[in-house]
Amino acid sequence: MAFNKFLNIKGFFIIHSLISFVIITLAYTYNNFKHVKDIINDKKALQKYNIKVSIEHRVDSLKTVLITLSNTIMTDKIDTKKIQKYFEKVMKSTGLFYNIIITDTKGNLIVSAVPTKRIKPPTDRLYFKRALTEKDFVWGEFAISRTTGKKVIHFAMPVLDENRNVKYIIIAVPIIDKVLPIISASSNKGIRLLDENGIIVKSPIENEEGKKYVYFEDIKKGQEIIEKEDNNYIFTAKITYNDKTLCYIVKEQKIKILPILNEEGFFKNIGVFLLISILGLSLTLFIFNKYIITPLENLQQTFMNFDINRELSLSKETFLFKELYNLRNSFIKLVDKIKEQHHEIEIEKNL
Repeated sequence: MAFNKFLNIKGFFIIHSLISFVIITLAYTYNNFKHVKDIINDKKALQKYNIKVSIEHRVDSLKTVLITLSNTIMTDKIDTKKIQKYFEKVMKSTGLFYNIIITDTKGNLIVSAVPTKRIKPPTDRLYFKRALTEKDFVWGEFAISRTTGKKVIHFAMPVLDENRNVKYIIIAVPIIDKVLPIISASSNKGIRLLDENGIIVKSPIENEEGKKYVYFEDIKKGQEIIEKEDNNYIFTAKITYNDKTLCYIVKEQKIKILPILNEEGFFKNIGVFLLISILGLSLTLFIFNKYIITPLENLQQTFMNFDINRELSLSKETFLFKELYNLRNSFIKLVDKIKEQHHEIEIEKNL
């Protein structure tokens, strides 16, 4: 089957060049957007590292304070007034606590730095149970302090006798914003503190506190970045202390891709890339048009205007490409052969 229409070489070349240009541009753009994902992961890793180091350092400080307090308490007899004044002094100098109390192993209140009425023994609280069994610095889960009414994670340190039996338990009611200042920092809007069970201890939305975090099951499975709709991300960091889960830090943040691309110089690079590509395409089209299309069109015009009685001007034309040069020579040889045959026919006519 014959085709009545043929592809235009120049048009075909332009279309092919544009398709190649679009494919390369899309590949370059995709690679940059992929790079944005890597940047987001880097931000997450850096954020997690900073949070982890900050919290571990603060917990170390709090542990040191409680160890110092436990070492000052005599296990045989407690001077409650002296201890209370000492606790008050520690609270004022450190600024880390709402209250510090001492109970016996049954949870009965012995000393409270902040004057308080008789309270229900904390024997039902996780930190109290851990202090009795682990005999070391421990912490609990989300709870509302019975002496201050504050929503906190309690810390506790047992006071041991010479046989390493628990005699008393020092319970600290920490000021979360002071112990973990990263939570209240102005640069960390949208950050939440979860206890080891996913209960929100501290949140920018007050009515969330005491409730289980919606995405905790995903976090518990080890998912460190949770992508929501509209480029909203949840960055999570599991904080451990002495190889045990202390808490989780969760930060919800909107990651705007365009500012990151701009920061990484994407728009500048794509501008330079487009400029160089357009200049390269224009130069290629110029060379293609001048040294391929124009010579072919001249060959076509010469062939269409061929007159056996006229001299070919084509023989004086120069060509850049060997293929066109050979085509020109083949055409000249064909013309010479036609002229030669014409000359022979003329001679025979005259005989």
